[in-house]
Amino acid sequence: GTWIAAFSTGPAPVSCCRDFVLQPNTMVMSIAYGTGTLEAGPDSSIPGTRTIVGGASSVFTAVGPDRSSGADLRLTWQVPLADGRQLDLIALIKGPGIEALRAQAESLVSSIKLG
Repeated sequence: GTWIAAFSTGPAPVSCCRDFVLQPNTMVMSIAYGTGTLEAGPDSSIPGTRTIVGGASSVFTAVGPDRSSGADLRLTWQVPLADGRQLDLIALIKGPGIEALRAQAESLVSSIKLG
């Protein structure tokens, strides 16, 4: 499959990286460093699965489909950072080949080092 990464160092506009329609067997991964105030600790009320990204407690969600991009699956990791900001990692995936592309997204996220 094919994938594209998009990066942002500020609050990204809602339409960021959304002016496209995914082609079959494609993933777009966006990474945004913004001003969110996520509280992702184990007692957090934010819906999603608690996980660890780069040593930080985070929230993971998997939903689909994403109508605006044509993705079959949207994976999101929200990671609160020590500086009070938030790292948002979003993978939009269009099949076939969803599991292989999901594995690539998860591999990229597991390689992140925070510090």
